[in-house]
Amino acid sequence: MDGPARRLIEADDAELVRTVESYLGHGGRVQACARDLAVHRQTLYYRLEKAARVTGIDLAAGGARLALHLGLKAARLAGLAFWERTDPWELPESVATFP
Repeated sequence: MDGPARRLIEADDAELVRTVESYLGHGGRVQACARDLAVHRQTLYYRLEKAARVTGIDLAAGGARLALHLGLKAARLAGLAFWERTDPWELPESVATFP
């Protein structure tokens, strides 16, 4: 995996990844995303600006949003969704099992 999703994941900021996922999942609708995350819209704007800096993409560009969204979905499928684990030391099942 390469590109903006990788840069976002490598930033190791679960809150930021959850914010971007929510924003993309709500189709860029700020009010719905802020309500979903239970944050003020200004907080959401701040986080989205940070995500844009970390990923190096313009979240207003449809193609960039699509690439990021697909990258995050691929990370989930690969078991790399660290931002959902309750135990920060928990490894994905594919990594935790040894032959």
